[in-house]
Amino acid sequence: MRPQITGYLAVLLTLSLLLPFTTLAITQEPTPKPKVVKKKPKPRPKKVEPKPKKEDPPKLSETQEQLINTLYQSAFSKNETIRYYAYRMFVRDPELMEHLGHEIQLELVEAVFEDKDPDIRILNCAFDILEQSTMPAARRHTVLLKSLNSENESLRSLSLDALTADKKIVLKRLIAEMRADLTGQHDTAFQLIERWGPDAANAVPVLIERYEALKAKAIKKNPKTSSPKFDYLPIVYALAEIGPAAKDAITIAMAATNEKAKENRAEYPLAGIICIEKLTSSGSIVEIPDRLGRVDFSNLDPDSVKKYRKYAASLMKSYDKDGDDMLTKVEISEMRRPPSPNPDLNRDGLVSEDELLYSLASPGSRSPASRSRSSRKTKRTMVRDRVEGLLNDEKLRIEQNKQKAPAASKR
Repeated sequence: MRPQITGYLAVLLTLSLLLPFTTLAITQEPTPKPKVVKKKPKPRPKKVEPKPKKEDPPKLSETQEQLINTLYQSAFSKNETIRYYAYRMFVRDPELMEHLGHEIQLELVEAVFEDKDPDIRILNCAFDILEQSTMPAARRHTVLLKSLNSENESLRSLSLDALTADKKIVLKRLIAEMRADLTGQHDTAFQLIERWGPDAANAVPVLIERYEALKAKAIKKNPKTSSPKFDYLPIVYALAEIGPAAKDAITIAMAATNEKAKENRAEYPLAGIICIEKLTSSGSIVEIPDRLGRVDFSNLDPDSVKKYRKYAASLMKSYDKDGDDMLTKVEISEMRRPPSPNPDLNRDGLVSEDELLYSLASPGSRSPASRSRSSRKTKRTMVRDRVEGLLNDEKLRIEQNKQKAPAASKR
């Protein structure tokens, strides 16, 4: 019996020793498996296709090189006809033009621009070279801006047309240059701003800045004066041409109106009052000076009047169908290129031969020699021309009154 009990005790003892480990194994939670974080695949680098290299122009043959050299030398010939054909060859052959390079192209253009009286055919070719060239716009504009100071009217006119075609880019450049030197000389900028009128409205802030800078400079130079004198008439003219979009600068026009009309400042009051009219009016711009009765040519170049007199007579003869020595709007509209600015000076709906002559001889008019593809549309007289004309009329009236005074006293 005892051995049996002893066996039971041994079994119980074994179980008691194993029971804690068994319970622990049952109650213990299974160890969680570590989470596997999936790494996002790196984006594959995009294949950047190399930009195609600009192919160099094909090499010229020896004959072609000789041809270019021959044409280049001919372009500087003293014979105008030879020069013209050389320039025309470059214009008509893009391959030859490309092989010239920008520097030679500019040299050819500037050679024509520097002539005091260039052949109009060669002048047109020079502008064609600028238009067809792949040179940076800034270089092309620099040449054109410089040519606006030329004494040759055709060159100035064509340059103005070319710059007007890029007016947004050119105006941005002019504004930057003026802002960089507010008190410097910017005659060319003012010439273009006046010509572009409302399209140059973005220049108003810098025009105001220039006025304030010039005024401050004048006060600094003469601090004791209450009304410093400085030249801001170009600003007044520019604001007047821009019109209602420049109304924020009306105080400048008011300042000009308050100027005393003495010595070289006689234009200020008249220009100021006309500027106020333009800034506060939403109507159309007055096209020509207000004139009644006989046309006064005193403010025009006598040579220009003489030059266009025969031409005006021939136009009158060709288009005056009813023979009343007056042109109607319908008769004028039948002209291949109607005269500009508006020749109807007194607004009566009819144009006399003198009125037609005045329009043709006026500065900025579209003349028969104008380039046929010109983009310029001058349909109004500049404010400065109007002021000059009215001042001349006033001088003439004063002189006439002086002449009448002695005659009246004798009576």
